[in-house]
Amino acid sequence: MLEVNGRNGGRKTIRDAAQISLFKAIRAILLDQWDPIGITETGGPPGEYDSYVWPIVAMVQRAATPENIAAHLLQVERSSIGLPGDEARSLAVARLLAVLPQSR
Repeated sequence: MLEVNGRNGGRKTIRDAAQISLFKAIRAILLDQWDPIGITETGGPPGEYDSYVWPIVAMVQRAATPENIAAHLLQVERSSIGLPGDEARSLAVARLLAVLPQSR
């Protein structure tokens, strides 16, 4: 069981082992490779991007292309976070996410 930040600011409990594994893998990639606001540099909370993980879980599970995932990451950076967005980083991260097993 894993308790994480949900999409609308609430908390969500994941009970399925494969979902937990996929969620953790995506969360780690977002923190280690994407991290547009520098959470890892400032020692911020590891759950900072949890609300952005859920749409990516769905995209990975339906085998979205790296280009589709990159477009989503750019939209998050630009619309939700208010940054100009880094296209090269988003595509590099999307390529990592797209090859994750759909159920880990």
